[in-house]
Amino acid sequence: MDKNVVLFGSKGKRAARSAEATRLRLNATDQVLRKWHDETAGAALAFESRWTWLSLRRFDPDLGERLFDQRQRFNRACVTGTVKDIEEEGAALCRDYALAAATLQAVNADDDAYIIGRCPTTGTTVAIGRNRAVVARVHELFGGEVIWVTPDEIATLMATPSQFRAVAEVKRLFPGAEVIERHATETSPHP
Repeated sequence: MDKNVVLFGSKGKRAARSAEATRLRLNATDQVLRKWHDETAGAALAFESRWTWLSLRRFDPDLGERLFDQRQRFNRACVTGTVKDIEEEGAALCRDYALAAATLQAVNADDDAYIIGRCPTTGTTVAIGRNRAVVARVHELFGGEVIWVTPDEIATLMATPSQFRAVAEVKRLFPGAEVIERHATETSPHP
């Protein structure tokens, strides 16, 4: 029988109560899922805004593996676990993220979740990183004018306007070539 059907009569009351109980259980699960997704995302931010998993594994391979495994357990609990499972695994994941950040902070590991580039002419500063978590960190360190881009955004830019395509072509022909500086008085060879 379809669980969305409500029967009337003596058995209908029981079916309606059962459907209501199921709805309340799902609602409780949704609330716990939302809570722990927010909690774990916040805990991950302290780590992911500064470091990559590779950095963690370089300084503490056991902790890196433990954090990876814990993240898998939390994900599994979110899909197939009970409310208790989600809460336990979410709390454990938060603790492991905090430990990872504290460990890398204690060894003064350099931030490696982003790369900074600066235009020597204009002073424009760009942060390149895969993870959106780095935005607040680079603004904290380098100011609010920093432009954050992902590697995919750079690839898209290089493939579109003619000036970027020209740079991409030069880089294909001369691997390792760099755009160092362009002065406003220089003319572009392309119209």
